[in-house]
Amino acid sequence: MRKPPLASLALACAFAAPLAAQTAGFGFGAYETIPGAVPGYLAIGDVTGDARDDLVELGTGTSGVDGFRLYAQQADGTLAPPVVVAIGKPLAGELASLALADVDGDGVRDVALGYSNYQAGMPGNGVAIVRRNGASWTALAAASTRRAAMLAVLDVDRDGRADVAALAPDEGFAIYRLSSAGTWFSATGAPAAPAGVARRLAAGDLDGDGVADLAAVSQPAAGGNATLSVWRHDGVSALLPAATYPLTGIANAGGLAVGDVDGDARGDAVVSSAPPGAPALWMLHQNAAGTLDAPVAQPTSAAPGLAFALDLDRDGLTDLAAMHDANLSTMTYRLFGAAGDVSVPLAPANRYLDGNVAFGDLDGDGCTDAAVSSKYANIVGSAMSVGIVRGHGCAPNADFAASIAIDAAAGLVETAVTHLGGTPASATLSVALRVSSKAKIDVPEDCRAMIRLPPVRPGTITRSYLCDAGVLALGERRAFVFGVTPGYAESVAVEAVGDVVDPDESNNTAEAAFGEVE
Repeated sequence: MRKPPLASLALACAFAAPLAAQTAGFGFGAYETIPGAVPGYLAIGDVTGDARDDLVELGTGTSGVDGFRLYAQQADGTLAPPVVVAIGKPLAGELASLALADVDGDGVRDVALGYSNYQAGMPGNGVAIVRRNGASWTALAAASTRRAAMLAVLDVDRDGRADVAALAPDEGFAIYRLSSAGTWFSATGAPAAPAGVARRLAAGDLDGDGVADLAAVSQPAAGGNATLSVWRHDGVSALLPAATYPLTGIANAGGLAVGDVDGDARGDAVVSSAPPGAPALWMLHQNAAGTLDAPVAQPTSAAPGLAFALDLDRDGLTDLAAMHDANLSTMTYRLFGAAGDVSVPLAPANRYLDGNVAFGDLDGDGCTDAAVSSKYANIVGSAMSVGIVRGHGCAPNADFAASIAIDAAAGLVETAVTHLGGTPASATLSVALRVSSKAKIDVPEDCRAMIRLPPVRPGTITRSYLCDAGVLALGERRAFVFGVTPGYAESVAVEAVGDVVDPDESNNTAEAAFGEVE
């Protein structure tokens, strides 16, 4: 975890995060069919703003009306009956992809719908963003000449809000951004298409600079070895030309994922390969120079398709999962450090495409579940379905997020920690205030002073505090309001730390400025 400069000094007194431990008891339960669900594209995330993961389903619904079905997770961990969110027909193409992205920066996921006219060059392509506005939903659409068959989420313009990258198998990218006013969703040009036919798209930090990059795996149309293309972020507001990595021996690439699969705190690429070659998950490990090493095969079951790199057992380490095509109807997973794969039987299906599988905590028990769409079943006696396999036996975990709100005129700073996911857990908030040596500080209850750090420059001091938030459950927030003599505070940094594993440390710290110290 990379802390802000001030935090790295002032928060040295904070408790260390607990070490991740292997979760020997983790596993998935039996496949549970969701009655009445329409097979299609799936996504999981909090779209209702209650800190609980919801299920979004983009199936073949009402004719002539686009939209999605929302299965909101309730307080008891069950999914509410689906609510159909209809948005009319903002673009003329067909719905072809689905992703969740917080494009307006309000902390709640918005629904991105990709449109494709399946004849290249025809109108109707683009992306619509559907945002919740109280009890209603509003759609903003942006048209493009390029189809949106695959979507990836990253912050290209570095404004703190998610952008959406769209790609079709044989076309270039389009990058979609919301305006600063939140009223206009635009499509802009992006890097050229990868060589060959793009199979999968993913985003993640593949050069070690802390900023997400874009990656795609492609295959020559006439056959041959696959290629991994990585468009590195320039660190400012754009993607650089692609760096390409030949995937010798991979003639049928079916999946792409990005994650730290070797535990060295660097993002790696994972590419799945099905026959005619030996079935495997190929690891391209990121090295200290910020490039990827040659692929190394990790054997797996026959015909791996979609690949995923994510923390299944919530121990803070990256695990692997893969879907298996060719009528195998299984998902396999391998926990970090484990020697082999574990198979999870699913409903009969011959093929899993982009968007047919989604992961998240759908019952609020702090474990990762998988939702699976068996839309492409063609086995005699089988039926299409959408179902869930629920994870169990996870390590206790909690995703704690830190935040800051400043009223400089009044000399008030609200620091807070929010429980965004996982099991109930205790949390502390370390607070570092850089102030004038003349400043008076009103310290809230449940916060105690820690060490006073040396001045950064003459006339200023850094005062640090440790605030006890107690036990927080999912969705709970604890705020601590400090008072500082107006005009005598410069900046504040905070770090939230729990007594269990935090599966997402990217939101543990925050920093904000008051202004110049008098």
